[in-house]
Amino acid sequence: MKLTKIKFNINKSIYRGGEIIFLVFLIFLLISGVSFSTGKSWQDTASKTLGKNKGSIIILDMHSGKILAVVNPRIAFTESFPPGSLFKIITGCALLESQGFNPSGKITCRNYFALGTRKFTCNTPGGHGNVDFIKALAVSCSVYFYSKGQRLDGREILSIASSFGLGKKSGIDYRGESPGVLKKPGNKEQFTLMLAGEGGTCMITPLHAALMVSIIAGRGKFSFRAGKKIHEYKIKVRKKTIALLLEGMRQSVKKGTSKGASVEGLEIAGKTGTSEDERFPGETHAWFAGFAPFDKPEIAVVIFLEDGGHGFEAAGFAKKIFKFYRDKNK
Repeated sequence: MKLTKIKFNINKSIYRGGEIIFLVFLIFLLISGVSFSTGKSWQDTASKTLGKNKGSIIILDMHSGKILAVVNPRIAFTESFPPGSLFKIITGCALLESQGFNPSGKITCRNYFALGTRKFTCNTPGGHGNVDFIKALAVSCSVYFYSKGQRLDGREILSIASSFGLGKKSGIDYRGESPGVLKKPGNKEQFTLMLAGEGGTCMITPLHAALMVSIIAGRGKFSFRAGKKIHEYKIKVRKKTIALLLEGMRQSVKKGTSKGASVEGLEIAGKTGTSEDERFPGETHAWFAGFAPFDKPEIAVVIFLEDGGHGFEAAGFAKKIFKFYRDKNK
C-alpha cells in the first residue's frame, strides 16, 4: 500500500502539531494493519460532509466489513457518549423477543410518561397520538418505549446490548479504543432512562453505533474486518424481530425522524438519536445510523455531531453520503 494513496481528515482541534503528528498517525495505521479502504472519493465526501463540525462520520462496507471512511478517528474509536434514541433499537429488540409482547398493540402518547412523581417526556409537543411498535420506532416515541419497556428487566436489555457489541472493544487495532459503558441500572428511574438511551448506564462510541446498525442491515449478523482479524457478530433473535426493526427504520426515513436522510431513487433505513451532554446542560449530541440499499445493503453510515443539536439534523448530513452512493452507482 502506497502512502500517497491514503488521505485522512484529521480534526486540527484534536491533532495539534501539524504535519509531523499527521505523518506519525498515518505510519501507525500502516504498521498496525488497520484495514481502512483508501478510496479517495468516500473519504473526501465524508470529510466535506462533516466540515468544521465537531464529531465523526463512519462509513462501513457491508460486503467486505472494512471501513470505507472515517472522519476524526479519535472521536470515532476512543470517546463514548450516550446513544439517545439509537438505543431504542436495543430496547425494541428486547421487547420483540419478550414473551407475550404484541407489536401491533397501541398506546396513546400525550408527550409524557409518569413514573411516581417524575414525568419522562417525548420529543413532540402534544405527543404522537396512537402508536404501535413500527410507528414508535419511526417517530422515536419515547413514551411508547418508556411504557412498554416496563415489562422488561435490566438483564434482558443488557444481554441484547452485549450481543450487539456494546460495552466491549471491537478489536480494531487502534490505541485507546473505548469499550464504552454498559451497566445495570441502579433503580427504576435509571432503568426508565436507559430504555431511551439516557441516564449514563450505556455509553457508546460512533464505531459501536456503526456495528449495531450493520448487524441490523445484515439481518442479524455482520463480519467486521478489524486489521488482519475478522470479528463475527451475530444476534440470536427471531427473523420476525429483525423484520419489524427493519420496517420501523425504513419508515423512519420515509416519514419519521430520519426523513432528512432520504434520497430519491434509493431506499434507506435508519434511526436518529438525541442525547444530553451531561458536561454542558442544555447541549445535546445528534446521532444518525442507517444503511442502504434496504433490500441488499452495501453501506452503513453513522453521523455523530458532538453538541450538534438533534438527531434529525444528523440525518440531514447522512443525506449527502447516501446521495454520493446513489450517484456513484447509477
